[in-house]
Amino acid sequence: MFPLNAWYAAAWDTEVGRTLLPRTVCDRPLVLYRTTSGKAVALADACWHCADPRLDAAAASAAVSNRW
Repeated sequence: MFPLNAWYAAAWDTEVGRTLLPRTVCDRPLVLYRTTSGKAVALADACWHCADPRLDAAAASAAVSNRW
């Protein structure tokens, strides 16, 4: 069990780019990427429509698009 009300380093700034970067933090799968404006984003690695991992999805503009 991990304290969830804390900050955890998930990647170095140079590791996060426009392609999806899967990471596990506190036993929770995440996907990291940068928007077209360069803002870093972390999302749960899950597609809420079909409950599958997002690892095969593509980053598109400011949001991660579903594989469908």
